[in-house]
Amino acid sequence: FVYGGVNELLHKSIFNWTDRRNIGCAMQSVFSMRSVSFSIPVYAETVIYSRDQLKADDTLLHFTDLYQAEWSFFCERAMLKAPQDAIVKAYFAADRSLARLWVKQWLVGMKRLKARNDAWPPAAKSTVWTDHVLDYPIYLGYFFFHQDPPPELPLGWVVKGGPADDDVISKEDSELLDKLQYWCEQQVRWWATMRGQTLGRSMYGLMEMREALVDMVYQELKAFYSKDFVDVDYYPPTERARYDDVLAWIQRNRTLLFSSRALGMEVGNMEELKYLCGETCLQHALPKVESLSILVCSELALCCFIEEYQFHKGKMNAYNVLVQRDEETGRYLLPGLVMGRLAEAMDSLNTLIGTRHVHWVMSGLSRFEVALGNLESHNALRLKADQITEDKFQLLIGAQMYEQKKATYPEINESLALWKLRHVQFMTAKDDKLEPASYWVRRRDPFTSHHIHAYNFGKKGVGITFDSGRLSEFVTKTEIARTWPRLKLGEGKAENQNNMINALFGEVVNLMDMNQDAYYSEGLKLSLILPMFLGDRAIRIESSDKTASRRLLSFIPDEESTRGFMASRFQRRDNT
Repeated sequence: FVYGGVNELLHKSIFNWTDRRNIGCAMQSVFSMRSVSFSIPVYAETVIYSRDQLKADDTLLHFTDLYQAEWSFFCERAMLKAPQDAIVKAYFAADRSLARLWVKQWLVGMKRLKARNDAWPPAAKSTVWTDHVLDYPIYLGYFFFHQDPPPELPLGWVVKGGPADDDVISKEDSELLDKLQYWCEQQVRWWATMRGQTLGRSMYGLMEMREALVDMVYQELKAFYSKDFVDVDYYPPTERARYDDVLAWIQRNRTLLFSSRALGMEVGNMEELKYLCGETCLQHALPKVESLSILVCSELALCCFIEEYQFHKGKMNAYNVLVQRDEETGRYLLPGLVMGRLAEAMDSLNTLIGTRHVHWVMSGLSRFEVALGNLESHNALRLKADQITEDKFQLLIGAQMYEQKKATYPEINESLALWKLRHVQFMTAKDDKLEPASYWVRRRDPFTSHHIHAYNFGKKGVGITFDSGRLSEFVTKTEIARTWPRLKLGEGKAENQNNMINALFGEVVNLMDMNQDAYYSEGLKLSLILPMFLGDRAIRIESSDKTASRRLLSFIPDEESTRGFMASRFQRRDNT
């Protein structure tokens, strides 16, 4: 409905009927798209690599050799620049060495932040607050699974002793180390899973397709509500964010958050788009006074946020601390706190930045206040887009042997606890001559269950594994009665598909194999491809082999130039 006016204008200006039809197809709205269900039957294939599987035959080492650059990026991002060899060694150790290694790297950034806070206001010739732009690098990163952050560590938390001293540390520190160890191992396991022939890779890819639909609905909602703010960072803080997620968001977007020039981008000034380049712009395009003003404001925002978060700890989560407002004025509190810290050091700032810093500081804080309002609008529209997409896209996994062999599928239970895979549904079955049943297993409250994290369900044994006995805490299991006693009437995959039929709600159903790839870009095509299979847009069957069976011939869209493997996945009923 958002593009209706534009479509009408194009129809009036274009006189070629073929072009008119093609443009209309290229501007399909997700709101008018038919719902689609992807179903994947799985028997005993690998869902997520376990620690033992990665150790057997040096599987993890083979992956790290094949994907050296990607492994390097992973170690830099998820493991906070820890040495690559040390990560592999700690992963296969029988203790909590990987968690200790992660904490060691995490403390580097937190100590740097504390040093800046302690050295305020800046003294003459300070080694912490300098007048060189390159002395303010980004040292707070973000993680491999952005939507599944690690457990929150206390500020300044240090675990005394080494792996041999695990028995003497406190119970609270021991439990937190266990959670962090599980999370770190999970990051490595999922990195390898995404590069192997696994069901987890297909599920993750299909959730990326769903994200593409959410993005398109989100953009339509932005147009509908006349929102013109610019989205540069794809993972801004939400209700699920930890305090270090907020810190990393402020730092990596400091140019956009504290530069008054960013306002020009949101009102349609195309000349200001060059300031989207972030750090390059900060170091080379902006005047030094403006760059230093942005850096000082962003570093002080980190310090003020940490102090405010500690004050409200246990009462407010990190996101609510970030967007909290003053009770009297109704304005955002964090920019005011930064302004208060700046007012205490006006003379020092004149020496550090220059006498013209007041203009850039005031305009930067005004920009920060606007950015916080845009963040709240973004999250509200994003949640609405996610809820709308729920009625358009479904992923159902048929795991018929799940009820008979639960030990075979602990990774299925674990995947339901991941926020990234919260919309994946599973269909299981129980064979019984008297009371046969199917079970529809899905995440409870997928939009609001922010407190559910997979690391909260780890149990110690040989390593730390997922505790499937606590699955009912966040999973809904609906029984669907069956009329036939057993599923094994024919081939296993076919009976698995038959078992899924009752839980498929899409107007279009796509049956996939468990090792098929799926990508974000494929989701962008869904609203364009599905109309090709309507009655008035028939599919013409062509083949150069006249002896081949018509049921084995390729499907070609009629009078369309659209090609690609995704279109071949959907098959319309042959009425001939």
